[in-house]
Amino acid sequence: MVEEEELYSQFHKDIIERIKALDQLTYSFRTMSNKERAWNTLITLTTDENTIVKYRAAKALGYVFPYTSNKLQAWNDLHNLTTDPDKNVRSGAARALGYVFSQVSKRTDAWNDLHLLANDPIGDVKRNAAISIGSVFSQIPDPIQAWDDLSNLATVENIYVKIDANCSLGKASIFKACQAEKEDDYEKELENAINFFEKAVKESPNEWFNPAQFCFSFYRSFYTIIFKKYESIGEMDTFLEDMEDAIEGSESKELLFEFVENLLNALKEVQSLNNLDLEAKKGELNFYRKYCDRAAELMRETEETAPFATLAMKKGLPILERNLKGIIEEIQQKAKTACKEAKGTPAEYAACAVNDFAKRLKIGSPEYLVVQIENLVFLLKSYIPKIEENNVILDRIDKILREEDVVIQYTLLNNLIPQIIDIQVSEKTAPILSEIKCLRVSVDSLVESIDELQNPQEYLNIIRQNLEEIKNSVPGIKENIDKVLCELYTPLSTTQKLKISIPIIPLLVSYEQETDVPRFVADRIYELKNLVLRRKGK
Repeated sequence: MVEEEELYSQFHKDIIERIKALDQLTYSFRTMSNKERAWNTLITLTTDENTIVKYRAAKALGYVFPYTSNKLQAWNDLHNLTTDPDKNVRSGAARALGYVFSQVSKRTDAWNDLHLLANDPIGDVKRNAAISIGSVFSQIPDPIQAWDDLSNLATVENIYVKIDANCSLGKASIFKACQAEKEDDYEKELENAINFFEKAVKESPNEWFNPAQFCFSFYRSFYTIIFKKYESIGEMDTFLEDMEDAIEGSESKELLFEFVENLLNALKEVQSLNNLDLEAKKGELNFYRKYCDRAAELMRETEETAPFATLAMKKGLPILERNLKGIIEEIQQKAKTACKEAKGTPAEYAACAVNDFAKRLKIGSPEYLVVQIENLVFLLKSYIPKIEENNVILDRIDKILREEDVVIQYTLLNNLIPQIIDIQVSEKTAPILSEIKCLRVSVDSLVESIDELQNPQEYLNIIRQNLEEIKNSVPGIKENIDKVLCELYTPLSTTQKLKISIPIIPLLVSYEQETDVPRFVADRIYELKNLVLRRKGK
């Protein structure tokens, strides 16, 4: 709370400090203790005397919208800003609509607001409306009108409006190609998209960094490969050079170039697939559409404000599902082998528990994949005695938890599993592992029967309260607790939150038994353990 009060105090200082505080508030909103106050602060900042603060505050509402508790009120506030007398506020609201569009219940109202803003007399408002329409085109209830709005914006005198309108028409054309029923229509829409992206690039002033360049280079490469219009294999390297040039102006160019290399490798995979039929081509295009859109958006956000780009990099980059599926299959096979080889050794409990969990691993949303691997890692860590002989494997586990890229997390776990059989157990820790094994069985049973709980909110409240009270007194696992608490303050359902939070309890018990913790911490962990065991007794 002290840190939050210090943050709020920055809004009474000069313009530089206010902008810094605004960015920090946006970035930290998800974990703020009083989100209503944080939201209202952003609303108040839309009336700031400085135009930059007004614009960023209105735009920031789109970023933090998913974490508000009262979505209806939040939507009404944002809706009201779309008709604000100040052009900077309307411009920020136009961008925010693109971020919240998929999450609002009144999607027709959201579209009507975007349509109104696309016809605003102010160029910056039109431009941000064009960007948002392009990002949510596939969800708009009236795509014909949306297309007409973008087409009209592509003909205005304002060069920046024209650039972003053409870029959005390109994105819309890619979506149309993904929906095509005939191969000729598919090829035509892909060609249209490339032409729109090229127009956006040609309109761009030389000194202005344009994310459309990335999309143009990428989809031209994709088109050339999918329809085998390349002259030689060496032409593929030219594509990479083009995309490298496209991101040269970005502050995050190193990260983006790595991203581009991954995309190009994926395109080379497409090249190796002979005689793709229409459905396969549509599938490939739809698969890569997400990546290109995300990379372009990341470049755009990087130019506007670094904290937002960091947040986008952490949460927004799509997952290469085909690669991840292979990694998960490897994890399952290695876990099965480790369990078999660990029979009769000190590592048996850990190896077989990981094997049981690994059998249930599956591909899901980015959020699901993060929760899934963190639960598995918590499980593994709870089985490993905190003794010197196990420091190397414990350090590798902590590295997995610190990693932001979920694909790398699964890769690190895949490499770690064969080492489980090397876990050492001391005479002192053997009974602890036996207790943890029994507790883990109870935890798994509780997680599987959450839907049968008569008072799930009570369980959640107890877990959240105890975690909040002990987190600062358990430095060895504070980071683990903070990650769980962070998820408990999101709009997820109570059931989802319980599935995230309950698996950390064995880790707490293991930590408490191997560490000299304060008495009140031991009492809180004991209460959490009994929360699991009392269910077992029913």
